[in-house]
Amino acid sequence: MIRFGVKAANIGAPNMVDEDTRFEGAEALPGNVIQYNFTMLTETSDAMDEDKSDEVKPLRDIGATFRYRYSNRYGGLIALISISSSECTGR
Repeated sequence: MIRFGVKAANIGAPNMVDEDTRFEGAEALPGNVIQYNFTMLTETSDAMDEDKSDEVKPLRDIGATFRYRYSNRYGGLIALISISSSECTGR
């Protein structure tokens, strides 16, 4: 299931989320983890705020952990945020 989520997330990647944030792609990691990789292109970029609740429901249902990796434009790590399915709320 994680691999299907990665495949779906990577359609069209990389792509701009907003003028400061580029979604680079997703990857499956050990332990039922799906990681979404973003690059912040400016020093003043804000984190993305996008509602993906319905799209990730199948991954939540299998207990996946969602990890968001934000890097600066030089590849340096800004933030690594992990959210377990148990912390997610459905609508």
